[in-house]
Amino acid sequence: SQNVAISGATCFNITAANVTLNCAGFNITGNNAINTYGVYSNRSNTTIKNCNIKDFRGGCCSTGIGIASGGSHTIANNKLINNVAGLKLFPLSNSNYNRIINNTATGSTAAGFLLQTGYNNFTNNTAYSNIGPGFTYQGPDANFNIFSGNIAINNTGSGFNLQPGPAPTGAKLNVFENNFI
Repeated sequence: SQNVAISGATCFNITAANVTLNCAGFNITGNNAINTYGVYSNRSNTTIKNCNIKDFRGGCCSTGIGIASGGSHTIANNKLINNVAGLKLFPLSNSNYNRIINNTATGSTAAGFLLQTGYNNFTNNTAYSNIGPGFTYQGPDANFNIFSGNIAINNTGSGFNLQPGPAPTGAKLNVFENNFI
């Protein structure tokens, strides 16, 4: 029921399954420290919604929301501002079958949305004014994803940056429909 600021650490570390974090529009603010997250989850069925997450921008790995394993997560209605990546779905972690809905990422240095897993549904997300690409989709496990109704505008990098990974397992069978670049 209030804004939260953290210095040099991850703010919310979700270590149990079936947890919902509803920020109700409040802020989670970092201080641009190295390797920190606004919200980090390594369990299944996490819901993160209605958060304003900003200033997790130190080094290569600071991220607004980091999903490391579990799968079946819902990330909805969040504003991800001035992070290395607004949202990162980690590779090789069984973090599949996620729903990423109605989020906005701006001011990210690596990517607004960094996807390295499969079987995800990205719907109605917006990536604008990022220093890196709006959406980066990379690696051999980024298969069978659906991108629908997303907007990627005014990013220094590309709107959608596709980096499929090595054959024969490289990213495949992804669907892009009704996106605006």
